[in-house]
Amino acid sequence: MVLADPPSMADGEVTAKGNLNFRKLLAQRKALVARLYDDADPGTIVI
Repeated sequence: MVLADPPSMADGEVTAKGNLNFRKLLAQRKALVARLYDDADPGTIVI
């Protein structure tokens, strides 16, 4: 999935060292993660 906006340091998705905070990313982008695993979503193309 290509995201329109990158992970945000202000929202805590990126740590001070520049690493991704996966727990925060998954919590804040819960709807997008659900779309990845939704086989009925017409906007998802699985290769």
